[in-house]
Amino acid sequence: MSGKQRAELYRNGIGRAERALREGFWLEAITLQESLISDRLEYLLAHVTGQHRHTTLADLLNRIERDVPTHLIDNDLMKEVNAWRQQRTAALHMMMKFSSKQETPWLERLTRCREAAWEGRIVMRQVDSWVRRTKRRL
Repeated sequence: MSGKQRAELYRNGIGRAERALREGFWLEAITLQESLISDRLEYLLAHVTGQHRHTTLADLLNRIERDVPTHLIDNDLMKEVNAWRQQRTAALHMMMKFSSKQETPWLERLTRCREAAWEGRIVMRQVDSWVRRTKRRL
């Protein structure tokens, strides 16, 4: 994929995530944010290792810790990404789960998704900025 194609894809993806946030489509926003965050981390890892593999966000975080030189890793940001990953997973997976132990009302479930979506916006932007800075330092 050329740099121009990647830039267009990011521009459209970020625009769609922003629209989803404005219009209250929290699940769509979260999904796009995760995709963008994962892609940025995969992009950096490809530059470090020479290998491009699609994988889960959790695995990407492990690979960053393992394969990126320690002095280039923003440990606080990686903790934020992992915390958001857990928040996202809890929000998404609780939407349709029903059990005697899980009696969370629908609006509370949506509130958790909204919170994860707005937090994801922040994390997505931080990851993008960190990847850009780190790539220049390689």
